[in-house]
Amino acid sequence: DGIVLAGPAILVALAVIYGMRFRINVLSLGEEEARALGIPTERDRWIVFLGVCLVEGAVVAFCGVIGWVGLIIPHAARMLVGAAQRVLLPVSALLGAIFMV
Repeated sequence: DGIVLAGPAILVALAVIYGMRFRINVLSLGEEEARALGIPTERDRWIVFLGVCLVEGAVVAFCGVIGWVGLIIPHAARMLVGAAQRVLLPVSALLGAIFMV
């Protein structure tokens, strides 16, 4: 029953975050550099922030406190593969799945 409510919200938010992976890389360069490259930094930060909040909130509501894995594993993945979102997002998902098993 809960998957019917949480699933679509999680999928939409993940799609938005994944679609912004290149902009997230640019944002990681810093505010001035991102603006110089034409990135609307304030807007993009809010979109990413809201997407992450939606995913994390839906996961914790559906699965319980084990959703903290979504907060911890990406940091471990970043230590392994670096900050390139193109690689980091799939590795985070894989590490999270491995951790849970």
